[in-house]
Formats: sequence, C-alpha cells, structure tokens
Amino acid sequence: MDLLYELRSPLGPTTERLKEMLPDFIQETVEYLHQTAHIYHCDIRMGNIMVNGQGGLKLIDFDIAEIDVSASPRTYFPTAQFFLGICHRLDHLDVGMSVFLMFMVLSDKREEIPANALDSFNFYIDNNLQRSAYFQHVQDTVQGKLRAHLERPDAELSMPYNYGEC
Repeated sequence: MDLLYELRSPLGPTTERLKEMLPDFIQETVEYLHQTAHIYHCDIRMGNIMVNGQGGLKLIDFDIAEIDVSASPRTYFPTAQFFLGICHRLDHLDVGMSVFLMFMVLSDKREEIPANALDSFNFYIDNNLQRSAYFQHVQDTVQGKLRAHLERPDAELSMPYNYGEC
C-alpha cells in the first residue's frame, strides 16, 4: 500500500479520482466504525489514509482508537494537550476538516475563498466543543493560507509543502 500523501507532508497532489472517492470512503468507514464496530478512530486525517494496489482506500493508524467514549487516549501526552475528550463528534469533526482541507486548501485551482471560510472553526471554538490536534493544524493551515492570499499582490493561492512554513 502507498500513502495517500508523503510522510513528511500531507500536502500532496489530489487527483480528481481521489476527490470523488474520498468523501464516500470516509463516510462509509466512519459509519461502520461507529455503528457496527463501536470504535472511535480519534485521528482521522489525510495522512492516515492509504491506497492499496487495487486503488482502494484504507484507513490506518488505530493506535489511539477507543471503544469506550469516556476513556482517555493511551498516550504520554496529557489529555488536555492531545484531545479535549473523546466522542463520536471528534471523528465527525476530523472528517469534516479532512474534506474541507482537500477541497478548499489543497486545490491547485485558483478559486475565491469565501469571506466566512473560518465560520465552522469559530463555531467549535466559541462553543468550547471538542477538537483534536488535527483540527488545530487545519485551522492554522487555513488561517495561514488566507493570510498569504491577502498578502500576495497577484492574489494567487499557494500552499507551502511543510508544516513549518504555515
């Protein structure tokens, strides 16, 4: 199997075929995990999706997945730094951020960024809802991209290829 994106950066090329497959794959996978297996992945992101030899997508990295939603992640990081609690909404939020990142932030096409692009982030922040570290990364990435877009004289969208440049 190959990583959907390189290990050093989740910001690789997104093909049209993957854009068509990914939302359905994530929705079906999360529905199965939550409703049938009663598992909460807790780390759904582009870097944890692989492509097998037949071109199918696979969700990987279940090391912090939980069965009991009241449990804390098995990690050396304090819960407050790693997650703000665990529940099915955390996976739903990560799914939403993955799709948002794929279609809006990673697109190679020039496009207008709506003025309310950060409203979904602000809703979670203003209501103190649970967010993962991935949510924070996506929020920072989107804010960095919006800042870069506003500061560029040609108004062309660009995305750095490593986390440190955001």
